[in-house]
Parts: sequence; structure tokens; C-alpha cells
Amino acid sequence: MIQAAWTVAVATFSRGMPQESVARVLAVMGMITVGFLLFIIVTSNPFLRTLPFFPVDGRDLNPLLQDPA
Repeated sequence: MIQAAWTVAVATFSRGMPQESVARVLAVMGMITVGFLLFIIVTSNPFLRTLPFFPVDGRDLNPLLQDPA
């Protein structure tokens, strides 16, 4: 989100700079953003941490919900 804000700021406030420089800066910022996105997509698996810990037959009732009588 911070990277997106910086990209918008550079695109907005770089009116006085040469177009070639602005294009290169935005291209580098875009490549950094794509690199971060690829890293997040490739390295994180939300099911890897949760699935092995679930018992096959399910969990027992919560002790607070069981009828003591």
C-alpha cells in the first residue's frame, strides 16, 4: 500500500521532470511492486499451516459446552 502511494505521488508530482526520467522511475517502481507480489504469491500458502493440525475425525466438544449433569 505504501508502494502504491509512492507510485501515485511520483506520477502526480513529477510534472516538471522529463518524461523519460518519469517513465524510468515508474517502470522501476512497477518492477519492485511486481517482485513483491510474486514473492508473496509464491512463498505463502495459507493452507500449509492449518491443514496438518486438524484431526481426521474432528475435535471433541469444548469442555465449557459439555453438559456436566
